[in-house]
Amino acid sequence: FMDKIFVLSSKESLKEFQKNPRRYIIQPRAPCKLFLYGPRSSGIEQLAQDIGKKYNATVIDMVAYAQPKMDELRQQYIDTIKNEVQRATIDKLQLQADTEAAEKLAQEATTSKTEDKIDEEPEQLTKE
Repeated sequence: FMDKIFVLSSKESLKEFQKNPRRYIIQPRAPCKLFLYGPRSSGIEQLAQDIGKKYNATVIDMVAYAQPKMDELRQQYIDTIKNEVQRATIDKLQLQADTEAAEKLAQEATTSKTEDKIDEEPEQLTKE
């Protein structure tokens, strides 16, 4: 079973094995995981390296491991903020331009009405 040869002590054991052979297979040991945490310059990195050497374990530097993802997220955040600021600036400038255009039109309309009134006044004076 599973590239292994099993020698059983009795027929009852053989029947049990045939019902559920997984009970007779040695399960692989669960990997030992250890998380070391401490402030920088406290010797925690050296301790992790020493433990890794002693137990022939893999040591993962989480700061170096996570740095590319952190850089990507930081750049996405900067791009998002930049786009929002650009959009807000464009909207503000567009509103300002529209307001100035409306004021200019209103001023031109007022100026033209004033000029019309000035033109009408001499005509009224000449009629009298």
